[in-house]
Amino acid sequence: MEEECRGKPDEGMCKYAIGVGTLKNDEHSHWILKEKGVDQQVQCLTLKELLVKHQVEKIDIFQVDTEGYDAQILLQLDLSRFQPLIIQIEADHLDPELLIQVLSKLAQAGYQIRTFGGDLAGVQPVLLMGSTRTEIKSEL
Repeated sequence: MEEECRGKPDEGMCKYAIGVGTLKNDEHSHWILKEKGVDQQVQCLTLKELLVKHQVEKIDIFQVDTEGYDAQILLQLDLSRFQPLIIQIEADHLDPELLIQVLSKLAQAGYQIRTFGGDLAGVQPVLLMGSTRTEIKSEL
């Protein structure tokens, strides 16, 4: 595998990208996807269907990393029902329209918004107000 990495734009990272997993083949895609990627149909569920199927009643931390579709999944989450303490998605490649939808959804649900690296997090204010661990644990 390392041989096929020689001379590529990011030769040093190539060995880590050989098994790249993504759902988008666009201008942000890694070259390995363009050269070796295969389109494959798979059966999917909506987030609601998945939560019902597994009888999920509570979500404490909602972290999504679906290689470009994080916002679409987050936008399906019923925040009035589940109210996770922390929500985290990758946001560095979001279209501005989707980013506005995500920020609006989080803000309307009362989340404080933080960014770090390419990620975006929505945090329930109780976590930022100096609550004791006991107070937070009792909410869980």
